[in-house]
Amino acid sequence: MIRISIALCALALILLPISAPAADTTASPSGAPTAAALIDKAEKLMGTDDLKGAMKAIQDALVLEPQNATALVDRGDIKDEMGDHDGAIADYNAAIAINPDYEYAYRTKCDTENSLDRYDAAITDCTQAISLDGTIARTYRFRGSAHDSNGEYDLAVADLTKSISLDPTDERAYGIRCSAYDDLGKYDLALADCTKALQVNTKYSWALYMSAFVLDDMERYPEALVDAKAYSAQEPTDEYGLLARGRAEAGTGDNAGALPDISAFLAKHSDNAYAYLLRARVEAKLGKTTEARADATAALRHYRITNFVQGAKDAQAVLDALPAT
Repeated sequence: MIRISIALCALALILLPISAPAADTTASPSGAPTAAALIDKAEKLMGTDDLKGAMKAIQDALVLEPQNATALVDRGDIKDEMGDHDGAIADYNAAIAINPDYEYAYRTKCDTENSLDRYDAAITDCTQAISLDGTIARTYRFRGSAHDSNGEYDLAVADLTKSISLDPTDERAYGIRCSAYDDLGKYDLALADCTKALQVNTKYSWALYMSAFVLDDMERYPEALVDAKAYSAQEPTDEYGLLARGRAEAGTGDNAGALPDISAFLAKHSDNAYAYLLRARVEAKLGKTTEARADATAALRHYRITNFVQGAKDAQAVLDALPAT
């Protein structure tokens, strides 16, 4: 009996079906990479900033699967990094047409719309992303940034506060909320947020820039000048450091020092109404009436184009205060 049982077991083992090897998702039957493998390769190359290599891989994936929503979104991300923002949005829209519930496509499209100053479109996209998943901090930050840029400061504060509650380590949310509080005239809250942003990330230079403006609004001009200079030291190629420094210098009464800084900024940003207004005020204090009148007129023109009523009033006030020619 024992010998028969052993024989039967051996026969049973022989007759057991042999499992097939796991399917290889990285290669097609011909041995060529699959779309999934190419997408994975593209995403890894994006992580190493090899955008050209990533684009080649994702284009090859889309040749195999033109309706692959993930590949379209990845190509949009690559285009966005390359500076082709409109091309990126076209790819995000194509992905959404294939998968209307693609939360990430709405979210990243919102961020790209922000970079193109299309704030209403950004708000619409982020709102849709939040309706699909309301637990992602940066979506609220993106929408809060759009509200802030749109002048909807209370809505911005609400979104940024939600973002911070979901991720208290995001220095950018504190920085943008600092800006919104500053525009609401809540300077103590603004300064606290800029300070918190720098505590979270000491290299977050934009918080220094905003801190300089908040301190200037609080008429704490020497401190504003310290932060403006610190920002310029961290970001020596950013002309906005010149604007912050010029504003603080003017606040301390150093109009002679402020004038070249503001002028250097305007040489790169000739459509900035506020810089014209600031320079007009400095020139008026230096007795440069002709120059002040020209700059205040330029500020007034730009403010009227953008329909910024308070800015236009401020520019007109400078003109009205100048001595008659």
